[in-house]
Amino acid sequence: MSGGSYEYAFHVVERFADALESGEDFNQRPTEDANSHVRLGFAVHLRKVAAAMKAVEWEDSYDCSPPHAADAIWKVTGT
Repeated sequence: MSGGSYEYAFHVVERFADALESGEDFNQRPTEDANSHVRLGFAVHLRKVAAAMKAVEWEDSYDCSPPHAADAIWKVTGT
C-alpha cells in the first residue's frame, strides 16, 4: 500500500500554509493582512501539522512503522 488512508488531507493544510506565505487566497486574491508576522508564524505551525498528518497517513497505510507518527505529532504538541 502507499498512502491514501486519509485521502492525502495533509496537502490541503500545506496549500493553506502556502497561501498564507504568499499573501493570497486560493483564488490568488491578495489577503487583507498579507504576510503579517502572525500569519507567517501560523504557516510555520501548519507545516508541522501537515507533516504530522502525513506521518499518520503513511503509518496507517503501512508505509512506515511506529513511532513515525507519534514522533511527528510530538513535534507539534510537545507532548
